[in-house]
Amino acid sequence: MYAQFYIYNPGAALDTHHKRNLRLNRNVLQTIENVMQQNNPFCELYQCAFEVLKAASGGDENFNVPVYLHYDNSTDHHRYNMPTTDEIVVILPGDGMEISNVRDIIVYRKQEQGLMQISECHPAYLPLHYVLFSPTGQLGWTTKLKHWYVTRNVSTSGKLSMKQYFCYHLFERASEYSPILREGRLFQQFIVDVWPATEQNRLAYARLNQNEFCSDLYYNLTDIVTEGLNADKIGQRSVLPSSHIGSPRNMYEIYQDSLAITRYNKHPYIFLTMTANPNWPEITNALLPNQTVYDWPDLVVRVFELKRKTLLNVVFNNGVFGIHVAHV
Repeated sequence: MYAQFYIYNPGAALDTHHKRNLRLNRNVLQTIENVMQQNNPFCELYQCAFEVLKAASGGDENFNVPVYLHYDNSTDHHRYNMPTTDEIVVILPGDGMEISNVRDIIVYRKQEQGLMQISECHPAYLPLHYVLFSPTGQLGWTTKLKHWYVTRNVSTSGKLSMKQYFCYHLFERASEYSPILREGRLFQQFIVDVWPATEQNRLAYARLNQNEFCSDLYYNLTDIVTEGLNADKIGQRSVLPSSHIGSPRNMYEIYQDSLAITRYNKHPYIFLTMTANPNWPEITNALLPNQTVYDWPDLVVRVFELKRKTLLNVVFNNGVFGIHVAHV
């Protein structure tokens, strides 16, 4: 579960520590502020965190709430180490055994003077968290969004999933300007943020629709024994279907299929690997001006996936290694 996590950006922490934000063009900042005050309806409804902290500190402009990473020497050094690179990461508090289904997203309403907790599925989450992506306050994904027939200008009966919504915004289109793809490290944080939200949404669906997966067949001690789990750690279980990529049953099914193919067709004699190269011309030519591959990470993934599919097509259909008889 990814119910609770926090974003850690060492670059932003360094900027705050050294007060580098003072070098920014004040006229540009003022223009952005004016645009949001005039066009963003959330500016009148909600209060910024720094305003609440300033009021709590008695008006102190230099009031800060620092957050530090604590390293525990008793943990496994191969898994739990302090960051060694300047990357944006997700911090998952706790040991993973806590039962929690809601992320700690709090908004402060000006008029009612009170705190309100919202989920990542709330349509106001994206415009409130990523203000520069939507300076006019355009609402984000909701469970009521549906697919749209562009030619007919009507909606369909099929609902738009959270994954499809974010995939749409990750693509560059010549007909519209995309601020998301031009935000550098903020774009990286956006990707790191929405992936757990999307995965959490899928896990919630599986948990609330266990009857569709015939989960009653799995409620026995077989999995507990084979997985080596302690009885005191077992609570109400949610079974993930084998179609859920990365789930235990998905990996177990692929493993068993691979063994069955190997048992019937003998052992393979070619071990072929493929890695991505950020200097591929398909990647460098698609980058926007002054961008690096780190500013557009999903572009590298998409190019690699297309090349992987091309390689599989050559192997399966062109017979470069012989006749294709089976694959997983």
